[in-house]
Amino acid sequence: MTHAGEGDAAGAGQVKLPSSGLRSVLTLLLLLHLFALFVAVVSNFGARSGLRLQLREVPGVRPYLQLLNMDTAWNYHLVFGTREDRDFHCEVVLQPGGRSSAAESGGGDRSEVIPLMPADVWPGSRGRRYLMLAYNTAANAGSDQVESVLPAALASGMLRQRGVSEGTHLFRCLGLEPASRDAAASQRPQREPLPRVVYEADLLPGTSGWEPVKRSDVTERTESRSAEDQR
Repeated sequence: MTHAGEGDAAGAGQVKLPSSGLRSVLTLLLLLHLFALFVAVVSNFGARSGLRLQLREVPGVRPYLQLLNMDTAWNYHLVFGTREDRDFHCEVVLQPGGRSSAAESGGGDRSEVIPLMPADVWPGSRGRRYLMLAYNTAANAGSDQVESVLPAALASGMLRQRGVSEGTHLFRCLGLEPASRDAAASQRPQREPLPRVVYEADLLPGTSGWEPVKRSDVTERTESRSAEDQR
């Protein structure tokens, strides 16, 4: 009787392990998860080589990473979708009528404005792509070699959708300044800040689409011509 009781107590204290089949399935799922994490880290940091792009094309990897919000290729993470979440946005002003910037117009520009991201865009990856295009446009501003590449492509597509093929229009990338700590902590209603112009260019019809001419470049050319005329 004593030996039987001791055997029952020892058996009750042992932890029952899953079956070998279940352990094999769990091990396989864990390896697939670690492989997806490896692809996310390798393909999203540094220059992307052909091998890195091929790793992202493995069936099921990208949807899995995006489902769990682990794809760090996105410049924007989870947001509430308010205007404050949009650091930059791009737009085309049809026939601006001499307005030089959003700050000068004071929000009173009555010209038709075509936003890059439509108002009825579905949230999720599609909206993040529009935000990433605006972010990259702002990031390239100031680099003479690449700053007009994205505006030319974006403006050509936006005007093509509207059926506009002539005239002189305005492309601009606007940035929303974050609120200061004092303004955020204040209980008083704050005046909505005007967006700052990050990039602004006149759109002229060209042979292969619309060609952006930066407003600062036009000003510099005008000043140089005036200086030459005075000489």
